[in-house]
Amino acid sequence: MKHLTSIGAICLLGAMVLTTATAATSLKTGLKVFVIPKNLGNPYFTTSDSVKSGGALFALKQLKENGTETSGTAATAASQIPAIQAAITKGANALIVSATDASALCPTLRQAMARKITVVTYDSDAPACRNLFINQADSKAIGTSQIDLLASQIGKSGT
Repeated sequence: MKHLTSIGAICLLGAMVLTTATAATSLKTGLKVFVIPKNLGNPYFTTSDSVKSGGALFALKQLKENGTETSGTAATAASQIPAIQAAITKGANALIVSATDASALCPTLRQAMARKITVVTYDSDAPACRNLFINQADSKAIGTSQIDLLASQIGKSGT
């Protein structure tokens, strides 16, 4: 759980640095950051994004910044695109997005980038239309964890 919540904080930091980074300046304040998970109500995204669990919105609060979690209730591009469009319209400085369908979202994410909005993806990437991807999972660690879990369930006997 702690690892999952730190993903949100890392995404936020990446978005803030990319939004404001130059060699001679400090981090900009007063940013409008929108966290757009695949869908609202999904426990995975609630944990990685929320104030209560120490996710991205918590990290924003700690930096005395405001953020908004928004998305549709279905894990589809058709549900996520209006949330991205609304964030652009509201003057977002950064979008933190778990892409439901990269090819479907890219035209809208490219519109955001054309307006100098930083796009950070996490959980599911959209490589052709983002500034940064936070890969919170290591394939080797996942495989090792799954084998260890399986071994514990069968008493490490192999039968």
